[in-house]
This record gives sequence, structure tokens and C-alpha cells, in this order.
Amino acid sequence: MSEIPDPSQRKAIYAPLGQSVLVTAPPGYGKTFVMPRRIEFLIKSGKLVPPERALGLTFTNAAASEMIDRLNRRVSAKYLDYVDAMTFHSFCYRVLRAYGNCLHLAMDFRILPGQEKRKFFEAFVKKEGQAAQDDLWYAYREWEMDRILRLLSDPQREADSLFARFWQAYKKRQIDRSEVDFNHLLWFTNELFHSRPEILEVYRRVYKYILVDEFQDTNPIQFSILHLLAQGHDDQTGSRAPMRPVFIFADDWQSIYSFLGAVPKEQIGKAKTSFRCQEVVLKEDHRTASPALSLFGRILRGSQTGTHRL
Repeated sequence: MSEIPDPSQRKAIYAPLGQSVLVTAPPGYGKTFVMPRRIEFLIKSGKLVPPERALGLTFTNAAASEMIDRLNRRVSAKYLDYVDAMTFHSFCYRVLRAYGNCLHLAMDFRILPGQEKRKFFEAFVKKEGQAAQDDLWYAYREWEMDRILRLLSDPQREADSLFARFWQAYKKRQIDRSEVDFNHLLWFTNELFHSRPEILEVYRRVYKYILVDEFQDTNPIQFSILHLLAQGHDDQTGSRAPMRPVFIFADDWQSIYSFLGAVPKEQIGKAKTSFRCQEVVLKEDHRTASPALSLFGRILRGSQTGTHRL
């Protein structure tokens, strides 16, 4: 531990491996240093026995690559076989490639470009006798975001409406034509894990530890998938496998994806309670040379006393 002088970083890296941990860290406070060190500690502690693995979930492909690159510089290449790092969408793509047939999806489905979805929407609306105006398309996108990404209601049980009818037709079209858009990669995976516990348990048996980067940019359906991977289904028999520990990085001030359904404060609050996280705040700025700028950044985030907000 002496090689890591920052005590808050040490606390995060060497937290008990059976404990879920929520790390909050502004830019420059060592997040990209802590994550691979935590994985290194996990691997070298012997907590993963092949074919068991750790699952690293991030929001962008660049972040996933960075996680692997930093780990590659820290540990032997053989240890990289212990970790799968990818985006939520990439994870869902892999799941549906393997088990999407259980939802009648072809295993060789393609990703549907957004412009094709809009063309289908406009054709559907015209068939319904309405004008396919821009504001109607944007209203539908908001409707879908609330139901698919934010899980505010179940579109399958929604009363008949133009948007509900389109969604049903669009879901059927995705299945019939082996095409899935990005929102529905998440929706179909969440549906699969909820409806087929035995498939969920395949992934829970493999992934004994889960790490999540940029958690503030996740949306409720991504949280639902993470929650299922960590906790499984409710089981009244008492035979459910233990909860998988999660290691989460978050900073609600850095969230930029509210237009994709992200609700950072709500998500972070749910993580604290659902996973019973130990909270660790990284406290030392390793990037900003000026102490004054560093202090100003902490005040902006309210991290000095918990009350400062501008």
C-alpha cells in the first residue's frame, strides 16, 4: 500500500472485496488510476477462479479500452482473461446474440440505424391518417425514452394510443426483420433477464464481480440490468446465489447524457441503498497544479462541507 500515497485512493482500492463500493471522484482525482488497481487487487487476491470473471461496464468504447489498457500496463497479460470490459450496449448485444432467440430474435440480427426507425415511424403515422410532422416524431422519442430507458411505465400494458400502437408494430418489425436499435438492445436484454431467470444465472455464475465506470450517465433500464446481474431474481426458497459485489465510480456533476435517460442523483441514490455500498470520496486533486483552482473545484461540488453549491 505504500506505493499509493493518497489515502482516499488506498481506501477505494483496498476496500473489502466482498463489499460493494461507491467511489465519487471529480476529474483529476485519480479515477482512472483507481479502477485498474482495484481490478489488479481483485485478481491477485485470488477471488476469481477461472472460468469466473469480472465484468467492467462503461458508457463509451473509449472508456472500456482505457480500462483494459491501464490494466495491461499493471498486470501480466494472462490476467486480462479474468476481465471483460465493455459498454452496456455491447454487453446487451452479446447477450442477445447468444440468447435472443428466446425472445424470437434471430441470433444474426443487425443494428438498426436511427434514420430507418424514423422512416418507419413516418410511414406508420401516414397509414394512421396523420401528418408525419417533426414535432410528432420528437414527442414519440420522448414517449419512448420515458418507457424504455427510464422505465416510467410498461409500454406493453399501455392503453391504446398512436404511440403505443407504433411501438407494438415497431417491436414486431424488429423481431420479424432481425433488426434491433440501441434503445431496444437494452429493452430486450432487460426483458430476457426478467423472464428467463435461468439465462440470467448463466451470467451470474460467470461474473462474480462487477465494476461500473461513469455511473452517473446510466439510465434506469441500465440500472435494472445491473441490479439483476448483481442480485438475481427474488427467490423465496433461499437458494439464490449471494449478491455480486459492485464497484461503482460516479460524479453527478459530470453527467452529460440526460437526453439518453440519465438521472444521476436518482441512480446514485439507488446504488447506495440497493447494493449497500461503502462510500469513498477521492479527495486529492492529482491534475490541477494550482491549489486555488483545486479548492474552487471542491467548493463548486460542495465537497468541502457538503453545503456549498453555486
